[in-house]
Amino acid sequence: MSKRSGIFDVSIKTDLLQPEKSTPKGMSVEKALFTITQQMKLNGYRERTLSDYTLIFNKFAEITRVQ
Repeated sequence: MSKRSGIFDVSIKTDLLQPEKSTPKGMSVEKALFTITQQMKLNGYRERTLSDYTLIFNKFAEITRVQ
């Protein structure tokens, strides 16, 4: 029996899967969090909501290793 090659054969360039190591674009995580919390304060969100949001945001940034 011969080996079949078919439509499910896949070849990829592994260099495309490597993360880029360049300088980040945009603003830092700290500045983004500051901007968001300022907007939330201006819209009248309670202090508990702000502290919960900050905690969740920081945990997300830590897990995803966003800078």
